[in-house]
Order: sequence, then structure tokens, then C-alpha cells
Amino acid sequence: MKTRILSLFVLVVSTFVFLSCEGDTPPEKTVGNITFVITEENTPQTLSGVSIQLYSDNDPSVTPTDRTDNSGRCTFSNIPIGTYHLSLSKPGYESKNDLTLRIYGGDNPYKEISLKRITTELTIAPTVLDFGNNESVVQKAFSLVNPNYEDLTWAVLDTDVPWIVSVCDKDGKKSGTIKYNQEIAMSVTINRDALANGNNESTIVILSDYGRAELYVTAVGADRRYPITELTEVSEIDMQTAIFKGKVLSIGAPEYEERGFVYSTSSIAEDATDGFTKIPAEMNSEDSFYVAVNGLNKGTTYYVRAYGKNALGLKLSNTYKTFTTMASRTSVSTQPVKQVDVVNGKAQFNGTITEIGSPIYSEKGFCYNTAGEPTISDTKCTVSGTSGGDYYYLCAGLATNTTYYVRAYAIQNNKVYYGTSVAFSTDMSTTSVFTSSATNVTPSSATLNGSIVKVGSPIYSEKGFCYSTAPNPTINSTKKLVGGTGEGNFSLNITGLDYNTTYYYKAYAIQNGEPIYGAEVNFNTGTTPAVVQTESVKSDDIGYNDTEVSFRITNIGNPMCTEAGICYSIYPNPTISSNKVKGNINTYSQSIELTGLRENTTYYFRAYVIQNGETQYSSELNFTTGTRPSVSTLSHSNLSNPYGLINMWEVQLNGCVNSVGNPTIKSRGFKYSTSGDPESGGTTVSVSGSTSGNFSKSLSGLKSNTTYYVRAFVSVKVRGITEYVYGDLHTFTTGN
Repeated sequence: MKTRILSLFVLVVSTFVFLSCEGDTPPEKTVGNITFVITEENTPQTLSGVSIQLYSDNDPSVTPTDRTDNSGRCTFSNIPIGTYHLSLSKPGYESKNDLTLRIYGGDNPYKEISLKRITTELTIAPTVLDFGNNESVVQKAFSLVNPNYEDLTWAVLDTDVPWIVSVCDKDGKKSGTIKYNQEIAMSVTINRDALANGNNESTIVILSDYGRAELYVTAVGADRRYPITELTEVSEIDMQTAIFKGKVLSIGAPEYEERGFVYSTSSIAEDATDGFTKIPAEMNSEDSFYVAVNGLNKGTTYYVRAYGKNALGLKLSNTYKTFTTMASRTSVSTQPVKQVDVVNGKAQFNGTITEIGSPIYSEKGFCYNTAGEPTISDTKCTVSGTSGGDYYYLCAGLATNTTYYVRAYAIQNNKVYYGTSVAFSTDMSTTSVFTSSATNVTPSSATLNGSIVKVGSPIYSEKGFCYSTAPNPTINSTKKLVGGTGEGNFSLNITGLDYNTTYYYKAYAIQNGEPIYGAEVNFNTGTTPAVVQTESVKSDDIGYNDTEVSFRITNIGNPMCTEAGICYSIYPNPTISSNKVKGNINTYSQSIELTGLRENTTYYFRAYVIQNGETQYSSELNFTTGTRPSVSTLSHSNLSNPYGLINMWEVQLNGCVNSVGNPTIKSRGFKYSTSGDPESGGTTVSVSGSTSGNFSKSLSGLKSNTTYYVRAFVSVKVRGITEYVYGDLHTFTTGN
């Protein structure tokens, strides 16, 4: 293998030639010839166009120069002998300037020298792109430069930086070839909405054949932050209701536009976007917010998170809570107080757990005060046990000449349930009356409750209730008497009340001609919403242009709804402004006929009720009307009289089921007659099968010299009725 590094030693081979002439010595040579072969380092390739220049140590004016030819060779001839410095250069290759050689007289051995290729790299100008904080600046340009002597391929290295949209040339390309000593116009496009708040930095890398170039990109992002919320509490958990409470910890940027809660019967991930029910809360200036949720399922575990929403989207809280609705509610009642001992300040409180509930209640007992309607925030007496039935507590330390009010209570799922208040007195001189909360309240009725704590002396002559729609009713308002005397509770059911109205009432007793009143209590009759549900359509009830749909009013409501029926449309969510058909006001399932419908069309429908001027809708259902089948009568074939006998003609009738329709056909065949169109009274022949395509039937024994009228038909059963669809009328005539 030949070396590619020029040796600084010259091998001189001297050959002494003895001439057999007359003994003359040849003259000494003063010049020499030498050939250079130039190659590329680490390859066998020879290099043309390499500039070679010699510099003489003896005579600085001697600087022979030449270039290598296509074979990489260059020969210097008649060079004065002596020592020379050697310089080699070629664009794209590292030059060599430190070589030395000696030229001897005559032909010198050729010299092979190798040059190393220069590694070419792309450059970028400028090397920094600063987008700043101007919202309108989303694109900036730069140049990709090849400063060297050969073409280079290039490619933009993909980046996962979300705010960098693209890095490409003017044609949108992310890779290509750049010619030597050329440049390409490039650009960077950013998405400012994806910038983080403050300074954002990234380095874009462009790879080439011999390295990489880097572009440093900076941009200042606007303050964009999701709002941050916190779920603080789930309270007032009942069978189908609960109260969700939350707080806004950070308003976000831009400021949040909605807040509320999401809940589901399965776990909700913090980054979830669906699979839950969303319920917005009221927007106001307060950081805290809440929503009273209803329509929950009994005995079901739920997962809840708070959320805030701004232009960036919905953001769930990182805190969540679970809760379980009650399957059944604990119920407690207060019984009359017994064994009142005025001297020793004692009395026995009595209560009954009428329903232990699910989950079972966690605490029971009594609470009492001297002001009326006591709660557990007043004096509380706890009784052990979680069973159902009667329980009691012997209370001591009562004051004399005092009226006390007692309520039994039970705590279930952190919610307190009370019985009615019962009053008793440690002063036995005058009649004492106590008014309890109303029960069994409906939009038109209620049960009023009170008690005679002590009968007094003289004994009271009358007891009952007085009530009004204005505060502070007296016996001069509406008055209702209740029979009986003595101590204890009494109640009265009143009817004919106005819905959604607040009533005020008092229990009273008349002693010695003077009315004695219990404290005032009020209640609101409210309303009972009407409820309607849509029933699914049976496929057998669907025709081409009509159908039968059913609905049922499950609750007529109070006040009673004034209109009910079905509304329908070819678009989802129909309303009574679309198409509607009225029904009856009753709680039975009722059917309504829809007519004038389009064939092969999907209709959406739902039931509705109108109560107190407001329209309520059921959930939406849909159905698709039928499609009629299509049949064609084809030309007959094989008309002949094979035996030559009278009235013994034969023929093949032909038809085609073009489409079976919906519902599909039940049968197919032909009708024929000799007296005109057979549709209303011809002879029917059936052909087996119910699919689309051609079908045929051969007839024999036909009359001679007779014209026959033929139609192909298919039958289909729609809404319980068999219908026939006919093809065109065809005729043929037999011969003599």
C-alpha cells in the first residue's frame, strides 16, 4: 500500500554507467523532472485541479506552479536541482504548506500525496430569533447558509415544543438539498396561545451531512392560567339530594367564566373531559359557591369534583369527595313527656325510631329549650343504641315555673332528623299551648299540629288552630276547632289550600273566655310538578306514512296540568312549536295516531305536559317510517300450444322484485284475468320466495284466441294489514 503522506526523504539511486567509448565523462545534469500524484485521504480517488507550487531555497525567484490533470497527476520538468518547499491547495480540502523535497538531476521518483476533505457544515443567520411579547408577531425568518464547496442535504429535527408550529422553507418543506455557497430562506411559526406565562425558550436543530446547526428561539407568553377551584364539602345528603360546596382559589387568566361541580357514579380523574354530569353554580362576587343537587339515585355512591372554566377550557379541582345517598330515610317521632316532677325538676322524654333508615342512623336522643322548636345546638341528651322502636331519657335539673320544648332527633349520614316539638311545663297554674310544625304538606292541604302542655285552672273550654296567609293569625282569622280536653298533642288536616302559598298558623286554647296562643309557625304549600314519559314505538305499529305512539302522565301535578300530548319532528329535540297532537289528561297509558308522515324518514318524538303555563318534556325517542316495496311485470315468454289442442295454451309469466322494502315482503306472484285489469278481481298465482330479483310462473290450460291481462305483485303486512303492490299491466293473446 502506497503511503499518502509526502516523505521528506528522497531516495537517490545512483547508477554508474561505464561507457565503452573513447573514455569521455558525460556532463553533469543540472535540472531534474518529477511527477506528483495527488489522492483523497482514506479513499483511492485521485484529485484533479490541485494547485501545486514549489519554492526554491537557493533561488526565491524560482516558483514553478501547476495543477493536476484529470488523472490527478502533475509533472514538473527541467527544474533546477536543489531543495524545495511544497504547497498544495484545492477548494474543499485542507491545504498543505509544510512539505520539503529535493530535486536531483534527471528523472526523480514520482511522489504521491493525499489531501483531507474539509468537513462542510451549514450555518444559520441569525442564530437567535426573539418573538418578544407582541401578540401579532407569530412568524420570523432566518437563512440557512452552505458556505462550503459541495451540496448538502438538510432536515429540521422534529421538536415536541407545543408552541412551535412549524420550521420550514418558503414551500413548507422541512428537508431538502442546499447547493454549495448558496442560502435558503426559512421561517419559524409559533402559536402564542400555547406559550407558557413569561419567557419561553427552545433550540431548533437542523441536521446536515456533516453536522448540525442550532437556532435559538425565544418568546414571551401572556399570562394564561386555568382557574383553580377546591371542593370543600358535600352536605345535606339525602336519598336523592345533596349540597355541593366549593371555593375559587385562583380566578385564572383570563378570569373564569363558569364554575360548578361534576359528579359521577365512577371515579373522575383530575384530567377527565367526559364521563360525568356537569352542573354550573351561580356566578357572583363571592369566592365560595354551592349547588343543591337533586335527582340522585337512592343508596348510590358518587364522586364529586369542583371545576372552573375560562377561555383555556374546563379545569377540575385536584380535590374530590365521595358520598353515598341514603337508600331510606331515618324517621323519628316525639312522644308526650311523662313523669314531670316539678319539685325535683325531672321529666321523662319519650321518642320512637319509626324507621332506622339505610345507612342506619348513627345517633339518637332529645334536644330541648325554653324558646320553642329546639335543635341539637340547644341542650342535647344522647341515648345509646341504633335500633328501632321506643326510647326515653330521664332529664334532671329542670327549673320551676318554666315551659320547656322537647324534640326527639336522630342523625343519619351527618343530617339531623327531628320529630315534632312537644311542650311541657313545670308550672301547673294556667293553660299552656304549643304549636308544632306542620306535616303532610301538599300543594292543597296540610296537617296542623299542636299540644296542650297543661290544661290550666279553670280548664280550657276550646282548642284548635287559626291560620291565615298573613303573619300573626288570630281566632278572628280562619279558625278550626279540634274536639277533646286534657293535655297532649292534637292535630287537624286542612284542605282547599292555594298552591305555592305561605300559610301562618297557631295552636290555641280558650281559657276563661280568653284565647291563649302557641307560637306562630308557617309552611309553604309549594307545587307538585307534572311528569310525563314517552313509551317506545312497536315496529308493528309503524306504517309508511303513519304510526301509533304512546305516552303516560305519571303525575298530573298540582296545580293539575292543562294539556298533554306528543310533539314530533324530523329533527332532534322536537317542541310543541314543531308538530304536536294533543292527548287526554289522565294517568293511563294512551296512544296517539301520527299521520301525514314521510316515507322512509326518521322522526323524533317526545311527550309533553303544560302545567301552570310551563311546558315539560319527557326524554326523546325516535322511529323510522317504512319503505314501500317495488315490483315490475316483465314480458311473458314461452307462449305455445305444444299439443295443438283447443284451450290448451301454455305461457310463462315473468316478474321482478326491485326492492323488498321495509317491512320486507311476505309473498310474491301474479294476478291475471281475461276481462281487463286483474288488480281488483283476477286469478292469483303465488311464487315462493321473498327476496329481490326475478321470479316466474308457468300457466297451462289457457283458452285459445283469448287476450290475458297480467300484473306481477308482492304483498307486505303493514300495521297488521296485508297490502298488495302491483307491477305494470301486461297483456298477451293466445292463438286459434
